[in-house]
Amino acid sequence: MRLSGEKKKKKKKKGGSKLMDFLASLLALSSKWPDPLDVSSKIKPKKPRKDTTPLKKKAKKADHREEGVAAEIEAGAAEEVGTDRAAPAKRGRKKNAADGDAEEGTEGMGDRRRKTTGLEQQIKAITDQYPDALVLTQVGSFYEAYGEQAKLVAKLLGIRLTSKAFGEAKTSMAGFPLTQMAKHASTLVQLGHKVVIVDEYQSLMRPKSAAVIARRVSRIITPGTGVDEAFVKIDTPNFVLALGVVDGSNEEETIGMAYRDVSTGASFTRTSKFATLRDNILLVQPKEIVVDEQLGQTALGKQISELLEGERSREGTMISTTSTDAIPSSSRKAPSATQTAESVLLAYLAKTLVSNPPPRTKSTYVDPASVLQMDAVTLQSLEIRESLRGGLRGSVLGTVKRTVTPGGTRLLTERLCNPSTDLPTICGRQALAQAGLGGLAVARPYIRGVLRSLDDTPRLLQRLAMNRPSAANDLCGLKRTMRALDTIKLEISRALPKSAAEAEANGWTVAQIRAIRELVERMGHYPTIAGEIEAAIDEDALLKLEAEQDIKDAELAELGQTHVTKTEEKKKKVLQRGEPWGQDEPWYVRPVYSDKLQHFHGKLQRLRLEATDLQCDLQEKYEAPQLFLRDYKKSPTVRADAKDGWSKLDRDERLVVVSRTNSTRDYVLSEWSSLYKEIESTETSIRRLEIDATQVLEHFDDLTATGDALAELDVALGFAEVAEELDWVKPEVGDSRTLEIVNGRHPTVETALAAQNRAFHANSLTMRHPDDAAEQPSFVHVLTGPNMAGKSTFLRQTALIAILAQSGSYVPAESARIGVFDRIFSRVGARDELDRDRSTFMIEMDEATSILETATDRSLVLLDELGRGTSPIDGLAIAYAALEHLVHVNRSRTLFATHYHRLGQLLGYEEDDPRGKGEWKGVEFWCTDVEETEDSVRYLHAIRRGLNSDSAGLVVARLAGMPARAILEARKIRDMLLVDGQVY
Repeated sequence: MRLSGEKKKKKKKKGGSKLMDFLASLLALSSKWPDPLDVSSKIKPKKPRKDTTPLKKKAKKADHREEGVAAEIEAGAAEEVGTDRAAPAKRGRKKNAADGDAEEGTEGMGDRRRKTTGLEQQIKAITDQYPDALVLTQVGSFYEAYGEQAKLVAKLLGIRLTSKAFGEAKTSMAGFPLTQMAKHASTLVQLGHKVVIVDEYQSLMRPKSAAVIARRVSRIITPGTGVDEAFVKIDTPNFVLALGVVDGSNEEETIGMAYRDVSTGASFTRTSKFATLRDNILLVQPKEIVVDEQLGQTALGKQISELLEGERSREGTMISTTSTDAIPSSSRKAPSATQTAESVLLAYLAKTLVSNPPPRTKSTYVDPASVLQMDAVTLQSLEIRESLRGGLRGSVLGTVKRTVTPGGTRLLTERLCNPSTDLPTICGRQALAQAGLGGLAVARPYIRGVLRSLDDTPRLLQRLAMNRPSAANDLCGLKRTMRALDTIKLEISRALPKSAAEAEANGWTVAQIRAIRELVERMGHYPTIAGEIEAAIDEDALLKLEAEQDIKDAELAELGQTHVTKTEEKKKKVLQRGEPWGQDEPWYVRPVYSDKLQHFHGKLQRLRLEATDLQCDLQEKYEAPQLFLRDYKKSPTVRADAKDGWSKLDRDERLVVVSRTNSTRDYVLSEWSSLYKEIESTETSIRRLEIDATQVLEHFDDLTATGDALAELDVALGFAEVAEELDWVKPEVGDSRTLEIVNGRHPTVETALAAQNRAFHANSLTMRHPDDAAEQPSFVHVLTGPNMAGKSTFLRQTALIAILAQSGSYVPAESARIGVFDRIFSRVGARDELDRDRSTFMIEMDEATSILETATDRSLVLLDELGRGTSPIDGLAIAYAALEHLVHVNRSRTLFATHYHRLGQLLGYEEDDPRGKGEWKGVEFWCTDVEETEDSVRYLHAIRRGLNSDSAGLVVARLAGMPARAILEARKIRDMLLVDGQVY
């Protein structure tokens, strides 16, 4: 398996190794399919020849050059042998209206009245091809942007804006060293831009003497396709979501959703109807959404496009399009919506991750029946992922999170947002958490410490599979994980009981032992691979190379590319025989790792010494001490200085002038070209052997399973940690429709109060569904009472205890018995969407409609003050009708908080029997209270049976500081209305 990219070489004319034979066949094969992304392939190179033009007409004067980094880059490029030389401009190109930005992005370029350079043509072609992206082009050791794009890039990144000459014209330019690409591209992407990376490469189809350096698009960086650490958050999924439909003519048609985290390989599919599409999108929380560019031509597609445009403006989500024309028709016309969505996703990943596409992974279908479904409003209302104020603090995730690995945190987030409805799955998760509290309690701190020290295994694997530059460090990270596995498994084996008596003594159950052993089995065992990595990679040398690279980056940023290049070339001029020519390459595999590596390293050293001897011979022959062998931009030339004179060199027919300035001349010498080619071939062989040194990717699937198992262990031990710390209990989860919670608490509110040394008032709840209850059923609770007395908190804590239980966690209560829920609906709090012409009341009605149409007898419904946004009479009527539907049609377990006290009369409430009568059997009335004196107000926060008709609104108004005169006036009006019987 290849761990990084490799350069392709041309076949030797005579002889040659098997490798050369292979490359020759590859060359013949590749000639049939020209690289569509090689923007230089259509630019005809000029053959190098002796230049007889008078020097004064050809040379550029130094005082015409700009100062700073860009000028130095241009100076180096101008001196390069045959590099980016002038080529005829394309004529007759018609400007497209959609290319306006691209034309501005290349100001000063493409003028038909003058000749355009090869580099200029490349930039123009790419910018035209990607008008909606910022183009960064590799020129030597820098990435550069030009024209209007350069001005924008310089402004966004806070880097210097300068100019660059293309022939007689100049254009704006901004650039930075190659090694800073991840940092700067990440900034541009975070600011909402796509970034096209254009890299230099050695084409098999183009000779090194070609006038234009070959360049191609290697990657398009977008918010959803980030792989490297700079582009992704450590413990947050980074999904790109594709939507697909089979036909699109029917607005009720199923919509396919395919989403993948390219950085970890996690891949999922699910289905949706248009009515729930926005909720499902917000559930996934993609960084980018992709659709087929033809989608808008259908009725359903138009609706989807309008919805996505709203998401772009509200959420800032990037919306992208792609073509699936390249996909075979048999795949494109898929039999299901999810397969269509997967085709769109694969096409987009192939388009953006050009050089290094991600490995194909099998997607997991998220069956709606297998997870507890919650819409986006519920997730937000219950503050699952983040608090209403924003951020992790105050959210359920922030309260429960005790995970110590990025993978564990991602898995925890997924479980809280998608709790299971499968009893064996829930019980298996509980067993692992229970083991963490029981038999593994002693070993738990040590195991968590080992987990904390590990790298992010899934992301390491993805970067290796996609040939990212961090291969050496990623391999070392994998090695540490493999070594840690043995430590973790040893600790677990020591804790596992050796007999039934020992199991009973230490609290082990059969379910716990089985769950732990299955988890350990999935972790795998890789001593051989770990040993190979350890033997192959010289970590000390790796650290040294990184330090040297940091120094070089600093020099590049401060002094510019040409200054650093000239400094290196000064060293070459004074080489003595016996000193190797050129700079040491950053090899990270020890030369002694294999006989082949040792052989090629020895060969490379001999070739470099030969190069030094050749240079010394030329210096002596031509009496030119300033002469040296040059390989600027991988083009081998002999550089001579004006101080030494050029007459002797010009008379030698073996030397061909390819570039000249006032102070230097560059010559092609076949002897040096052949030697340099052999040096490069040897370096390529070493790189290939380094890549093959460890066969990690042959175990990609097994290592992926290892990463999943470690994340699961992290979550289980985290559940145990939070249960012990906050005194939570293991809930009893079953298949009935019963809900019994004894002294339950709200997890986040209790934690917040504890930080202030305040106690949380626990409350109990019992719901018995009529289909399960032998005694009096009680599955709908109407909750009344004062504002700020805890009604909303009670509603939310009930839902959160159910979510935690079905996630496999312990729960904040003295005990809990929970029949599995299929859906949870939470309508607590008010909001509007004025940008979509939806008022608070309209949203409330839309959401109530969705609940009444969707909720089942296994759902949990939380409604807080339904009907408050309209007149009292209309509001009471709506509240009554919704209750009637929930009781007789949906038959859902429901908590209904309201200030419409007349509901009690309508439902047959009596003080001595606070339950519904007749057809309202199954409804119970509960309430909260407040104690008010002239000097103080005390909220009791206790839930009791009954109906409280005093909402204490004036108490809240007084606490808010409403003027005393206004409070007195409010009391008079209230008393008058009560006398008239105007009570709702």
